[in-house]
Amino acid sequence: MNSDNMTDRIAAMLPLMNHPNTSNGGDGSNGDILKIKNKILNHFYSELAKGDSGSEVDDLVLNKWFSIQALASASASASASTSTSTDAALDVLSNIKTLKNHKDFNFNPNRWRSLIG
Repeated sequence: MNSDNMTDRIAAMLPLMNHPNTSNGGDGSNGDILKIKNKILNHFYSELAKGDSGSEVDDLVLNKWFSIQALASASASASASTSTSTDAALDVLSNIKTLKNHKDFNFNPNRWRSLIG
């Protein structure tokens, strides 16, 4: 991601984040998809949400980081051809619970909205 603004970076990230975590090709690429997603999310978090100092958190960017993951998990789970709607809902709920336990999650209204809409 070599853009100088967050809107372009998010627009470039969303298609990959919304890609199902499973592959029907039988080529074992599922792990590769997850690795790429995690690498991009970690980069977004460390470079944008934490800022140059590495200690201060940019709340607006961090809210986007939470929101991207919550929305992407819903989209990716819903589009996976092998999962039922119940499986997809449980995947999303599990992911939201994991995000809720992140060290930078707090219970202010904006952070909640970023995670659960």
